[in-house]
Amino acid sequence: MILTGSGDQASAIAALKAGADDYVVKRADYRDRLIPTLAAAMARFRSESVRKARALRVLYAEHDAFDIDLTRRHFASHAPQIRLQIVNSGYAVLDALPRAADDSPPYDVVLLDYQLPGINALEIAKILHDERSLDVPVVLVSGQGSEDVVAEALRLGVSDYLVKHPKYLTELPAILEHAHRQAQLMREQTKLRTTAERLRQLLAANPTILYTLHLDGTRVTPQWISENITRVYGYSVEECLQPGWWWAGLHADDRERVQDERRRLFAEHELTQEYRFYDVTGAIRWVRDDMRLLFHADKPVAVVGSWSDITERKRAEESQYWLATIVESSSDAVIGNTLDGTILSWNQAAVRMLGYSASEAIGRSICMLLPTDCARLVPELLERIGRGEFIEQYETEWKCKDGSLLSLSLTISPIRGARGVVRGMSTIALDITERKRAEEQIRYLAQQDALTGLPNRSLCCDRISQSIAQASRDQRMVAVLFLDLDHFKMIN
Repeated sequence: MILTGSGDQASAIAALKAGADDYVVKRADYRDRLIPTLAAAMARFRSESVRKARALRVLYAEHDAFDIDLTRRHFASHAPQIRLQIVNSGYAVLDALPRAADDSPPYDVVLLDYQLPGINALEIAKILHDERSLDVPVVLVSGQGSEDVVAEALRLGVSDYLVKHPKYLTELPAILEHAHRQAQLMREQTKLRTTAERLRQLLAANPTILYTLHLDGTRVTPQWISENITRVYGYSVEECLQPGWWWAGLHADDRERVQDERRRLFAEHELTQEYRFYDVTGAIRWVRDDMRLLFHADKPVAVVGSWSDITERKRAEESQYWLATIVESSSDAVIGNTLDGTILSWNQAAVRMLGYSASEAIGRSICMLLPTDCARLVPELLERIGRGEFIEQYETEWKCKDGSLLSLSLTISPIRGARGVVRGMSTIALDITERKRAEEQIRYLAQQDALTGLPNRSLCCDRISQSIAQASRDQRMVAVLFLDLDHFKMIN
C-alpha cells in the first residue's frame, strides 16, 4: 500500500505495475478513505495470494544469456510462481506453440524480446494472432523502442510492452500476471457473450417466456421479460414493461380470482396460476404462470417467473369434458375395452340397460355379457377390430345381470393410439328388443289369422309350395286335403 504526500499519475502507474495493491495521496479527505481502501487492498492481496499460489507458465524468448540469467534469478527470488520455459529464437517460439486455435496452448503467457534471431517479435505476434488465432497473451520487452513499434505491437494484439530500463524486472512479474488476468477475463467475457447469445437463441425458439418483477414492499413493477414474448403473444418488450400492461391483458372474469390467489405468493414464496390472457390480436390464450420470490437479507426483493402457453391443453381438456359428458348422457350403452376384451369404461346407459354397475363391469371380460352359443364369435370379432375394421349394425343378444337376454345392434370401432396403432375398441350398443318383437309380430300377423291364430291362406300357399318342391326333389307324390267347416264363415 503506497501512501505519499505528493505524487503524479506516472508514479502511481509505476507503483501498481511493480505490484502495489493500492496508491493513496495525502489529500484533505485521505483519512476518511484510508480505512476502506486498506480493507479493499487486503481483500485484493489475499485474492492475489491464492492466485499466485498457482504456477504461471511463461514461454520466454531471449537470445542474450546475461538477460536470461538475470531474469531467472529475479523471478526465483521475487516471483517463484512464474515458471519460465526459455527458447533462443523466434522460430523456436513458433515450434513450441500449437499451429491451430483448436489446440490449447501449453503456456499462459509468451514473453518476447523484441530483437530475436531470424524473426522479430512483431512478426511472431502477427503469426500467432492472425494466422494461428491462438488465444495466448504476448508481452514484449526491448532494450529500446519507439512509438511506432509500440503502436504496431498494440495493433497486432500484444498485451503489453516494456522497455528494459534499470528496474524493469521489478515491473515484469506484475505485467505478466496482468496480461494473464486480462486474457482470462477476455476468455470469460467471450464465454459469457457466447452463453448469452445461446440463451437468447434458446429463448427465441422456446415458447416459455421468462420474466422478473421488482418488489417494493408488496408493490410489483415489471423489470425484464424475454424477447420471445413478441413471437408468442405479439407484444413488444417495451409494451410489456409498461405499468398496467399485464392487468389490461388479463381476462376480466379471471381478475378477482387471480388477485386473491396472488396473496399466497408472499406466504408460500411460490405460486402457480392458470388464467386467460389476450394476445395482441385479441385472441384469448390460456397461460400457466409459475412464480417464485427472491430474497436478499431475508427480505423479498424480486419475483422470477415463467409463462407457458397451455391453450391447446385447455382446449383438449374441454373437448374431453364434453366428450365424456356426451358419452355419459347418451341413451345407448357405450363401452370401451382392450383388444383382449377387458372392459375399461362403462357409461350410465350401460348400467340401466344391462344391470351391472361400472365398478362391477370394469376390469372384467366382455364375454360375461354373451350367451354361451355367442361367446365363440368373440375371438373373430376382436381379430377384425385389431386389423382396424369397423363393424356396424351387428345384431346379437347380450345377457343382463338378471339373466334375461337383450337384443342389441352393435357398432364396434377401433381405438388408435398416437402412432395409429389399434390399442382398443369402443362398442355402442342400441337396444333393439322392442323392434325385434315388433318384427316378429308382423311376421306372425302376415301368416296367422288374427282372430283364431290359425294359419291363413298366405301361410297355406307357402307350405304347399314348399311341399311340392320337396316332393319334386325326392320324386315323390304330395296330396292336399281340404276340409270344409260348416258355418265357419259366420266366425271368420
